[in-house]
Amino acid sequence: MRLATWMQHFEPLGGGQFDAQPYEVTADCDAVVHEAGGQLIFEYIGTGADIDMAYVPNGDGDLANGRIPYLDLPQP
Repeated sequence: MRLATWMQHFEPLGGGQFDAQPYEVTADCDAVVHEAGGQLIFEYIGTGADIDMAYVPNGDGDLANGRIPYLDLPQP
């Protein structure tokens, strides 16, 4: 079951900067009842990931003037 999907495009900052770029998204979805052994799969697909300026969510947080990514899931 897919809970949500969205698309976003990022342009390189340039000038040798690799700081975090602001991005937040909220997607409404149905709550899912947790089952023993259940799994959540988070998938992202980056086009051009073999180039130096590819988007990679690496979770550098404050080290890259950002914050650690997280998901808030709906509760039943």
